[in-house]
Amino acid sequence: MKIAFHPILKSNTPDSHKTHWTISDAEVMKRVVSEIDGLGEQPDTSKPLILSIPPAAFYSPMVKLVEGDSGTWDYLVRYGEEKPRKQESVVRPGAEKLPAGKVEVVLYSHALLAEKKENTTLDADWEIVSINASAEGCPIHPITLLKNHLGVDGGTDHKLTDAEVMAQLRI
Repeated sequence: MKIAFHPILKSNTPDSHKTHWTISDAEVMKRVVSEIDGLGEQPDTSKPLILSIPPAAFYSPMVKLVEGDSGTWDYLVRYGEEKPRKQESVVRPGAEKLPAGKVEVVLYSHALLAEKKENTTLDADWEIVSINASAEGCPIHPITLLKNHLGVDGGTDHKLTDAEVMAQLRI
């Protein structure tokens, strides 16, 4: 099985408002492959594959707020033909992202990307389309949780029930 990074991940840098990592992409791939191997069966190519990997060397997009911080938001397209969405960020030069306590990797099969008309030119069976880190003790961002659950463009359905979503929002 061949796995590749989707080009959308090129924007996951230390200076971005996204998850980033300080290990090589090869090491990230090694962690992903290890989790897939541990599944014991071939993943279902008709739906996204969501894996948890060890969080060491990953940083969440969250920063610890300090008095005097200000924020901003943008309304923009993240990638390709997605609809624009609001993105919030702290405006403080040198604000350090918090280390990850949890990391989820979202992969789409070549067939699923073709169905969504989001195929890249990569010759891979699966593409890593998103890497999402949460700081220790922090759940997924509530807006992201709701967008995923409601099937908003660019989200990944985690197949949670309404009750499970509400339970996570109460954390």
